Amino acid sequence: MSDSGIHLLADLAFLVGDWGMAVGGASCLPDPEHVVHARVGVRWIEGGGLLAMHQGEAPPPRAPTWIVDRREASRDSSLLSSDDRGVARIGAISEKAAVWRIGRNHAESSHRFQATVSDDRNAIVCRWERRLGQKAGEDALDVAHTRLA
Repeated sequence: MSDSGIHLLADLAFLVGDWGMAVGGASCLPDPEHVVHARVGVRWIEGGGLLAMHQGEAPPPRAPTWIVDRREASRDSSLLSSDDRGVARIGAISEKAAVWRIGRNHAESSHRFQATVSDDRNAIVCRWERRLGQKAGEDALDVAHTRLA
């Protein structure tokens, strides 16, 4: 990892490795009670200046790929995501201790994400919420990540 990666993203280094992911409670699934399991790989890229998270099994089709960066003057990070549907998004990550928040406001759909990291940093519990347009209803899903040995 380069010095810039160590300096800017050192507090996220514990994410590097392989994780199990369980997704449930989602209206986008055929059965909202069903839980989908997948693997997630987190790796340094660009000499440690960026963190990449690949969800799903390789080769494609895969779920989203996330790229995380951080500006020198901020504790907050930027998130770029893209998936096999051709959907690309930009979000902002706000970090406070072991809780992360990602938000995206757009006229067609807004997203809210909150993740809580366990004290031992081997589990992350997340909740995604999405609002489509000006509709009152929200679509949500629950995600749990567990570090794989």
